[in-house]
Amino acid sequence: MYSLGGTVIRAVELGDLEATRRWRNDPSVSGPALGRRFPITEVGERAWFESLGAGAFPTHLVWAVAGDDGSIVGLVHLADIHWIHRTAQFGIWIGPEHWGGGHATRATRLVCDHARRDLGLRQIRLAVIDGHDAAIAVYRKVGFVAEGVQRGAVLVDGSTRDLVLMVLDL
Repeated sequence: MYSLGGTVIRAVELGDLEATRRWRNDPSVSGPALGRRFPITEVGERAWFESLGAGAFPTHLVWAVAGDDGSIVGLVHLADIHWIHRTAQFGIWIGPEHWGGGHATRATRLVCDHARRDLGLRQIRLAVIDGHDAAIAVYRKVGFVAEGVQRGAVLVDGSTRDLVLMVLDL
């Protein structure tokens, strides 16, 4: 568990699943997150939870983003961890009722610091939908810089959207 100014990153717990499933089924969360755009069932959410940390050498790490009281406000992860090249892909989302509270910025800092200090990673990359200004502002505040654009890379509500590629050298 790591904390910074009212935000904690901790293990995802069974009790978090009701909130994570509700948020992952919310189009305001799933749309900009580049993730699944189909309903997440209770059984599916439990199967996802049970897969966390599986394997001897995990390449995907997930933390709950929580308030000081431990209540979950979102999820943050490092995916596609390449232990030889020491790189990973970053992703985060915060439940809509917690937007604007600074949790995304603090959790991003916490995970990036942990990746450098404890995991020995040297670089973190991410992709964000162009126009998702709140997310881009968080990433820039933490030190990510844009390094390119993938034109028309994703479909959102039937329209192609560009992805901004960003990188943080640790």
